[in-house]
Amino acid sequence: MTAATGSPEEGPVQDLALPEFSLPEFTVPSVPGARAWQGIGQLVGGLAVYVCYLFVTKTLPINRADASGRGWALLRAERAWSIDVEPSMNRWLTAHHTLGMLASWEYATAYIFTTFLVLGWLWWRRPDYYPRARNQLVLISILAIGCFALWPTTPPRLLAHSGFVDVVTLHHPALSWGSGAVSAHSDQFAAMPSLHVGWAVWVAVSLFGCRASIRARTVSVLNLGLTVLVVLSTANHYVLDAVAGAALVGLAALVTGAQSMIATRSQPPGVRVAAPDEFFLHVESKTVQQPVGGVAWLRRSTARGPITAEAMRELVAVQIGDMPRFSERLQPAGLLRHARWVHCDVDLADHIKEIRLADDPGLAGPNGLAKLVGRLAEQELDRSRPMWQLWIVPDAGEDRAALIAIMHHSFADGLGVVDILRQIIEPLLPPPDLSAVTLPPWPVRAAGIATGVAQLARDGRAQPLAFTRPLSGHRTYSMAQLPLEPVRAAARNAGMKLTDLLLAAIGEAMSTVLEERGAPVDGKQLRAAVPVTTRLPAPPGTTRTAQPGNLTAALRIDVPLGRMNPMLRAMSVARTADAVRRSGRALATTAVMRLIGVLPPPLHGLAARAMYRGRYFTAIVSNMPGPVEQLWMANAEMVDVYPIIPLAEQVPLGVGTLGWAGRLCVSVVADTDVLPEADTLADRIVTALRSMAPATSEVGEGNGATNALSAGDAETVPS
Repeated sequence: MTAATGSPEEGPVQDLALPEFSLPEFTVPSVPGARAWQGIGQLVGGLAVYVCYLFVTKTLPINRADASGRGWALLRAERAWSIDVEPSMNRWLTAHHTLGMLASWEYATAYIFTTFLVLGWLWWRRPDYYPRARNQLVLISILAIGCFALWPTTPPRLLAHSGFVDVVTLHHPALSWGSGAVSAHSDQFAAMPSLHVGWAVWVAVSLFGCRASIRARTVSVLNLGLTVLVVLSTANHYVLDAVAGAALVGLAALVTGAQSMIATRSQPPGVRVAAPDEFFLHVESKTVQQPVGGVAWLRRSTARGPITAEAMRELVAVQIGDMPRFSERLQPAGLLRHARWVHCDVDLADHIKEIRLADDPGLAGPNGLAKLVGRLAEQELDRSRPMWQLWIVPDAGEDRAALIAIMHHSFADGLGVVDILRQIIEPLLPPPDLSAVTLPPWPVRAAGIATGVAQLARDGRAQPLAFTRPLSGHRTYSMAQLPLEPVRAAARNAGMKLTDLLLAAIGEAMSTVLEERGAPVDGKQLRAAVPVTTRLPAPPGTTRTAQPGNLTAALRIDVPLGRMNPMLRAMSVARTADAVRRSGRALATTAVMRLIGVLPPPLHGLAARAMYRGRYFTAIVSNMPGPVEQLWMANAEMVDVYPIIPLAEQVPLGVGTLGWAGRLCVSVVADTDVLPEADTLADRIVTALRSMAPATSEVGEGNGATNALSAGDAETVPS
């Protein structure tokens, strides 16, 4: 079995082993060098907040007229309340050249220096108080970023005909926001609220809260007063901006205080759903379901017993203790408390069922199994029970039965699903010996994360295509296959990865679909989100521990569309993909996924839904390796396995591939209404792959037809 995420073919991205961000506790790993690892975790968290800021400033459209209108509205309100001191302060500072230069430097540097100096001091000297202060700072920053996105406001210095002088630009000290190189990357419409004032208030509140020395607290108060004077006199903020910045600190303190009180009460049962897993709870809706799993074709003639739901229940009943999440349900999240996994009783009759295609006229014909999978993929799993289902289909074809496994994406990523289901697949293999595995030193990882953050920010939005629109919730599922070795050989000969050929084949198929619609394709690009795993590989002859959770990162790779030579398209994809793979983007996306778990559940959900949509990618593509040994399930030989992939909002196309017994099994999950051509997409992709790997023989096309399933026992290796 396999599922939507985790593509070892891309080369495993070693797990960061980052400490889990939570409010308000922070656990220090009890391993050598734990202090250094904790420091890396804090660095990653800060970088991820910066990524959020860059996403807002670089990708969201800003109506400059509206932003200026808000600035004038703030000035009018201040004049009505007689608190408009900015004009007189700005005129006074403009007349004093030396003070203007110093104020420009203070505005550009002091708030960063003081904030992170205090944060570092708290981390090193006051670890008992540090988690609360850190979480407050993160919340202040993220709430401010949300305000910048929803209510961009022009600062006084940029208001036309307002009489304000831009003091920082006037003096433009090197490396300050007034210098061209730096100001080019600054947000010119982030006036409301003032983060300068918010961070300065946070510094004072933190030092008072941890009972720092009288000298330190006095300096923090003076720093706050100086910050207010500078942001107003340089015309970078309004008085009301400063008030709003201080109010953010109060709001963050209320949130963290409330969560602290909740945490001190009796501990609720179960364990918190990890942030990357809860992410997929938040992005799910009635039209964007999140099932992962696979379709296994079973050869009845090799069965050593009945292939029935009852036989499967007996097998699962024996192994369920070693199958994480199979006997756990969700305890829903609250306003401040995240969802949790809690143990529960399991009625296997509710989770393991049998269905015959012959009993349903709508499932008649050679594509009946594919229609059934599409129908099951449309359903939302019941969150009041363990979120998994196994369906036995005894009449999938001549000498074929099938098993359909569906779990919720919050259970695990693709390889996690494999590892969980491996407990009911024969033969059982010994656990791996990973004692010799070494990870890159932490400075290397930290550098990769830092560069990845900047690279993610530069990627920006994906090009919208004709099918980039809201989903209907209806699903079409299609399957096809072709010999694996010729495709692998073609990739090797061209000096690229199999995934590069796959992406090029998808580009070929989607170009044809769009041309048939009459939609423009020349100069367009399809951006694929390609999951990669952070799980350590299992050496040959062993298996990974059944570990739940989403331990993946996503690489976004652009695929050119339009009419072009298939191998030229593949070479273009390979160049782009190689640069993306060598970057720090995978590490950075993992860090961002974990960081947003700091937010209370409602804000965590908003952030997840804002990130996981067609704005940033237009297809999901997962290429996974199959096993190297012949496997059995439900008393029968497993012939082929096809992935089931979840979709994202405004992303109607998911493609999964799996090497199995010498064949490359290709499946497509698509939104029926947005992509009505979906029932032919698997065949189109296989046809495109054959054009790039002409040695492939004409076997295995079309929605799992029984005459396409060979009995070959050839071993496969990670593709």
